[in-house]
Amino acid sequence: MKCNISHNELSAFFDGELPPRKMKKLESHLLQCDSCQEVLHAMNLIKNSVEKFEQEKPSPHLVSRVMGHLQAPRRRTILPKALVVALLLLVIVSGNLTERLIHQNRIQIQPEVIRNTFALSSFDALPNRSLGQAYLIVMERNNE
Repeated sequence: MKCNISHNELSAFFDGELPPRKMKKLESHLLQCDSCQEVLHAMNLIKNSVEKFEQEKPSPHLVSRVMGHLQAPRRRTILPKALVVALLLLVIVSGNLTERLIHQNRIQIQPEVIRNTFALSSFDALPNRSLGQAYLIVMERNNE
C-alpha cells in the first residue's frame, strides 16, 4: 500500500510531537499501512541502538571554557573608528590652519599648487556614506 505520509510526519509521531487529533489519525493509519509500520520499526531500532551507547561526559575544563565564553561580555574595539575620526579631524584642522596662513599672506603658494594639492578630485573614489563623503558635503555647504 502506497501512502502520502511523510517521514517528517512519522518522525513527529514517533517523538510524540503531533497534536492529539493527528496522533489518533496516524495511529489508525498505521493499523493498515505496512510501509509506515516498517519506517516506524526502523526508527525504533535506531533509537534502541543509540540508547545503548555510553554517554560521554565532557571534561570539566571544556565546560568551564565554554561557559566562560558564553558569560563573558563581548568587547567591541573602537580603535579603528577612533583612528579614522582622529585622522579626519587632523586633516580638517591642518586644512583650516593652512587656509588661515595663506590668507594672512604668511605662505606664498601659486594657485595651481593649491588647486592640485587640495583638489576635491582626490575624494572622487570615496564610497557613499563614508567619512570622506561626509567631509565633502560639510565643506560644500560651508562654501555656499
